[in-house]
Amino acid sequence: GGILSLYTALTARYKLGGIIGIITCLPPQSLDELTQEAMNTNQVNADTPILHINGRQDPVMTRECGQQTANALGQLIPDYTWKTYPGFHGDFLIHNPLSLRRIVKWLDDKTTVNVRLCWIPFVC
Repeated sequence: GGILSLYTALTARYKLGGIIGIITCLPPQSLDELTQEAMNTNQVNADTPILHINGRQDPVMTRECGQQTANALGQLIPDYTWKTYPGFHGDFLIHNPLSLRRIVKWLDDKTTVNVRLCWIPFVC
């Protein structure tokens, strides 16, 4: 899902309100080709905010791969936010429960999406 989110940021022909990629990176072997193609053909989402989050010790989507993606897309998209968290692929919300609050804050700050967190199910 995250790869598709980042790919969509580069290739969508329609304007998006914001993009979140969690635990993801674009394949290094196609990163140069994708960013070059985006620079030459698609500027629809050049000012769309992107939040990209990755685990620091993730063996599946490594921090290095995420950082390469962040470096490349950060040059194309001025409002690109790269965040890492301690842990692995499946630890994102389990060991970092405030991460959801950070995502909601990012949505509030960067987009027109109105999100309300409810910590007690069926009460809100």
